[in-house]
Amino acid sequence: GLKSLILDRGLCTMEKLHIHHRGSSNGIDISKFNRNILQENHLVAATMRILPNPDDFIVLYVGGNGSDSGLEVLIKSFSSFQFQKQAKLVLLGIFDQNLPSISPQMRAVIDQNLRIIQIDRTDHVEHYMALSDVLVHPSTSREFQNVLLEAGAMQLPIICSDGEGNRNLISSSCGLIFPSGDDQALQEGLEFAFVKKQKMAQLAENLFQVIERDYARATIHQEILDAYLQRLEAVAR
Repeated sequence: GLKSLILDRGLCTMEKLHIHHRGSSNGIDISKFNRNILQENHLVAATMRILPNPDDFIVLYVGGNGSDSGLEVLIKSFSSFQFQKQAKLVLLGIFDQNLPSISPQMRAVIDQNLRIIQIDRTDHVEHYMALSDVLVHPSTSREFQNVLLEAGAMQLPIICSDGEGNRNLISSSCGLIFPSGDDQALQEGLEFAFVKKQKMAQLAENLFQVIERDYARATIHQEILDAYLQRLEAVAR
């Protein structure tokens, strides 16, 4: 998707582009995004900010409120979510109050709904992922989304829009996909995830296997190194 975007915008020619392995900005550090090595103090801090009840269904959003974030679609969906009283929506990221992408009505919903928790950006996103039941990524961006790699490495089930950047990684065997901008479809996805937790766990396991095989940072770095070495050998000849 990013290659197509570069070509569409005329940023460079086809001859200068090459996708290494499966592509990615830098792969994912699976030694960091790992449920088995989380630091307890950061996990406790995240828990204290969310204050979940034992049976709460935690829906996590990671990002900002830019024009392609899809955040307003998520807010509408969660507001109509039939299990909302048994859930919390955690909005994790930097939210620019001056951006027009969030209407005053949606801003009021975020501020007034006690089931919606807004948290500033953190360097410990993996701890919030460990506490969550599903990541919702409604972005319509055409760019590859690293947050999906992070959630996948953490074996956190994913619901995402069918934006090109998302479809570069998520298939129907690895997560739930809804039409971009369709809040009703996203609401149905949330309700499915709430009821079918075992199915969602299986989708998350499938995605984890894909990430471990194709997107581990060590693998990406080795592919880049091999490409450099091949070019050096060609020059030496």
